[in-house]
Amino acid sequence: MGSIVYRINPYHRKITWNNMKIAFPEWDEAKVRRTAKACFRHWGAMVCDIISATRFTPEKLISLVDIEGWENLEQARAMNNGVIVFSAHIGSWEIVAHAISHKMGRLTAIGRPLSNELLWNHLMQERKRLGLEFIKRQGGAHKLAKAVKKNEMVGIVIDQRVRPPQGIVVPFLGQDAITSPIMAIIALHTGTPAVPVFCYPAEKTRYRAYIYPPMLTEKGKADDETVAALTRRYMTVIEEEIRRRPEQWMWLHRRWRMD
Repeated sequence: MGSIVYRINPYHRKITWNNMKIAFPEWDEAKVRRTAKACFRHWGAMVCDIISATRFTPEKLISLVDIEGWENLEQARAMNNGVIVFSAHIGSWEIVAHAISHKMGRLTAIGRPLSNELLWNHLMQERKRLGLEFIKRQGGAHKLAKAVKKNEMVGIVIDQRVRPPQGIVVPFLGQDAITSPIMAIIALHTGTPAVPVFCYPAEKTRYRAYIYPPMLTEKGKADDETVAALTRRYMTVIEEEIRRRPEQWMWLHRRWRMD
């Protein structure tokens, strides 16, 4: 499916090419186009995964995920100060979110609704069925902060562009980019640990997830400089994942648009 979309959708194809040239100026044209095709194939497979997941029970779906680093999330939970689980639009992030909520209790995630209403409604039904609570980004920061103060887990993906009033400018993949500061602000206000989590397709319809050690932040003043520095720390972790698996990141939007 992704290969077909790549051929018939020149708008997003060109955005993907341009984004890759910004992030990887050392790549030649052949590598850009080869990686772009792989990116579209990956996202086509992701959509199929989301649709086909309905045939699995939560237990069966989670059994398909091999997870490294559970102890890191357990360490963060043991601090009894909530947990911010963060990831990016890379690989199979939805799958690991379900695994975490199923094994360790409710995970409240924040995000922006998809433009495709049919796919969005299907996705929301699946999230609810698999125990994942979702709140809209607009006005959601207060709800997330309230959740971590109640020692709950929240999930955030912060790699996508937000509009200037909602974001700050930090470097991302070598270029300034408008990025949401919500995660850094919550961490500074609460001292809540942030745990990076990523998940990727593996062989034979399985997935492999990686939970990294908690990133600790002392509770303190969330001034502009401190928020920007902490946001940059989080984005650096995401950058490293993208550079390892560039074909699995969502390049299809104008990430470096500044208006």
